[in-house]
Amino acid sequence: MAEFNRINPGNAEATRAILRRMPQIVFLSSVEDAELAALLYLIREKNVPFQVVSEKIQPYRASRWVLKPPMLYDHLHGQEP
Repeated sequence: MAEFNRINPGNAEATRAILRRMPQIVFLSSVEDAELAALLYLIREKNVPFQVVSEKIQPYRASRWVLKPPMLYDHLHGQEP
């Protein structure tokens, strides 16, 4: 479970990660949320991969994750790592 130390939930953490380094992926609750407009701008400006997974990251609006790809896939598809 050590890989989960690299999950940063929240708009501020996701924004900070994009400004300081290149995250593997950013998850968003919606691309239409006005509160995420600045974050979405940075994501597009820096070509950061993102995915809209509205119900999977609630109560957060955004989350930056750095996980190994198979672990990321397993988590999003309901399989325990």
